Amino acid sequence: MAFADFIEKEDGSFVLTGSIFQVFESGVIDENILFMTLDSDGCFYPNCEDLQLITQVHIAPQKEEQLKTFPNPFSETLNIQLPTVVLEKDFLLEVYNNVGQLLFSKKIKPTSDTINITFPFLPKRTYLLKVSNSSWSDTQSIIKQ
Repeated sequence: MAFADFIEKEDGSFVLTGSIFQVFESGVIDENILFMTLDSDGCFYPNCEDLQLITQVHIAPQKEEQLKTFPNPFSETLNIQLPTVVLEKDFLLEVYNNVGQLLFSKKIKPTSDTINITFPFLPKRTYLLKVSNSSWSDTQSIIKQ
């Protein structure tokens, strides 16, 4: 789980937002966005009796609107084939490590349906690649070997 924002309210309570990524063997990534509130003691309920998720929103891209990455695993250069919905607007390409830290971010103006990105600075391991614009988002697991 990675928390994206942590806000303390005037009454001493907290609002947290974040996401949980689950990567399946097929390479499909399931992303759940979380919104939580805690009281001033850091509890969901007074005296921290029960830990419970307040709200959970599930986001799953449509099959025909998924991006494709190849080769995957890759050594330095990754090819990303973009769905039509991404070609209509500038998009943001982000790479996260397995604990949700943002390692790379670049705004890209699409000129074709396939882009090539080189990642010589990334150590060999598994990452999450997120491509998004104002109306669409998809996340894929990528492996640098």
